[in-house]
Amino acid sequence: MASQDNNGVLSLAQFIASVGAAQYGQYAAHSGANVADAAAFAEMKAYILDRYKNIDVSSVKYYGVDTAGSVFDCLPQPGSTKSAPTPPRSPGDLVTGERLARQDPIISCPSGTIPVQRVTLETLIRFPYIRDFFHK
Repeated sequence: MASQDNNGVLSLAQFIASVGAAQYGQYAAHSGANVADAAAFAEMKAYILDRYKNIDVSSVKYYGVDTAGSVFDCLPQPGSTKSAPTPPRSPGDLVTGERLARQDPIISCPSGTIPVQRVTLETLIRFPYIRDFFHK
């Protein structure tokens, strides 16, 4: 089982590994699951994994969590030449471990990175097909 930080958030690498290992039967039984079938579930998994295919997820060190509990990973900004961002140190941008403090309504990330919301299988399975998620 993947370890979580104090707030129950998996690292991005652990999140990706958990998506890759996810099985249709586990998720179809979730309360509120409306996923049509195993093929639709496989498409949802593929969508999430494809979002991160060109990113070295092991190098993503910071994230923010909004008041609704959504996780925003600080991903390398396309075209950025910075290799190892440092967290912001201005008032209000407190760092606790590898988690940036809540910055509602805006999630703040270190220079050279941008906040990207994690789309989870728990979110996607509320819809019969991935196309329904995009047409919500």
